[in-house]
Amino acid sequence: MSVFQKLSLGRVAGRVARSIGWSPTGKSIVIYSAEGPSAHLLNGLKATVRSADQTTMILEVDRIVGTAWDDGAHVRLLMRHAGWTPFSMLFGPIAVIVQIVRLDGQAESVAIALAAVDRERGRRS
Repeated sequence: MSVFQKLSLGRVAGRVARSIGWSPTGKSIVIYSAEGPSAHLLNGLKATVRSADQTTMILEVDRIVGTAWDDGAHVRLLMRHAGWTPFSMLFGPIAVIVQIVRLDGQAESVAIALAAVDRERGRRS
C-alpha cells in the first residue's frame, strides 16, 4: 500500500466511521450522477445496504431496475478509488462502480456513479 493510499481522505473517513461504530449496513442510500450503459435506470435509485465490507456493498433496491436483469439479481457497489470504503459515506458521497450480479454469480458493470446516505429518507423515519 502506497503512502498516498494510507493518507487518503477516504481511508481516514472510513477509519473514523468505524471507530465511532457507524456502518452503512441498514442505511438508505441514493445513487446519482450515473454514467454508462444503464445510467438512465440508475439515477435517483434508492436502496438499502444489506451488507458492506472494506470494498463492496450489496444493495436491496426500492424498484425493479431493468427488464434485462434476471429476477433475483442484486446490485453491488464497488469503490471506484483506492482508499475509499463504504464506511467513508458517513461524511459524504463516494464514487462507485455499479454492478448487477446475476443468480449464476456473473457480475456485469453497468455504470459509474456517486452514492450517498439518503439523509431525506432518514429524516422521515
